Amino acid sequence: MVRQWYSTLSMRTKITGISLGITVLSAALVATISLFQIRSHIAAEEHRSADSLAMSIARASELELTVGDQKELSRITASFLRDDSVLFIACFGKGKQPMASAIRDEQAWEQYRKGMVDSRLCVIGEQQVEASIAKDEFAGETEMETSSPVSGAGAPDATKSIGRVVVG
Repeated sequence: MVRQWYSTLSMRTKITGISLGITVLSAALVATISLFQIRSHIAAEEHRSADSLAMSIARASELELTVGDQKELSRITASFLRDDSVLFIACFGKGKQPMASAIRDEQAWEQYRKGMVDSRLCVIGEQQVEASIAKDEFAGETEMETSSPVSGAGAPDATKSIGRVVVG
């Protein structure tokens, strides 16, 4: 039945149908590839945004983590929670328990605490909080300026981690 119908079509109709079929398949392939690329770009930008926010909080909380001011750390984390896309923020010192946290979504926070974060629902940004290298902020000298110019394995670290910030 299909053969009879196909044999009654003119050569122009057959060529037009085949060309249309190839064009539709090509367009579908390009659209599918574009969707996957867009999804990967969105995921990369979400990770970059979370890391950027974590870096901002880490830099803002350096002094508070150094002196252990939990009240000011709580104020800082709460102020960054104003962004609706942020589910939780936690500032950790040397220990495993957060010194301060601000939580909008308890479920996401508990998933993070258990180490089972669904990457489709929550992007994690984590940044180390590093102590400033300034020895005397009033004199303007730094450890880097006063130390000998030694490079390699024996060189002292310019920064020292005093904690970390996690953003979900």
